[in-house]
Amino acid sequence: MIEISAPTRVSWRTHEYEHAEREPSWFFGIGGVALVLVAFAIWQKSFFFGLFIVIATLLVMFLGSRPPRLVDITVDGEGVFVAGLELGYGSLESFSFRKRPGRLDELILRRKRQFSPIVRMFIPDREVPNTRAIMAAHIQEVEHDESLIEIVADWLNF
Repeated sequence: MIEISAPTRVSWRTHEYEHAEREPSWFFGIGGVALVLVAFAIWQKSFFFGLFIVIATLLVMFLGSRPPRLVDITVDGEGVFVAGLELGYGSLESFSFRKRPGRLDELILRRKRQFSPIVRMFIPDREVPNTRAIMAAHIQEVEHDESLIEIVADWLNF
């Protein structure tokens, strides 16, 4: 009898984020909101808030038009490795998968820290069962509820 064991390592390559072509109206919308906020900053005589809005707007426009990089992801018995960054199981609280019809699924990791605790990465659906088997041996799988910010960001193609 032949015994088939689950793999101990899973790797894939994916984009760092889902790229959406930006129409000129997207840039005009961001610029319009920024203009209103800068006017509010001037009215409040808040120079630093106005400067922050200008810098943030330029960054959002620049990063919104930049194509995503390809990143290598590996899951094994030690942890999750994302583009050279090691997320050991000791630093992770839980994981979950989010099915997204018509799009790549997501692997969602919750870290044991207060600032930026959620890490998301795309995962091909063929890699989900093996990844789940490896990770479930080290940390628990917990259903992830989307926050309002995540829903709005998804709606705005961020």
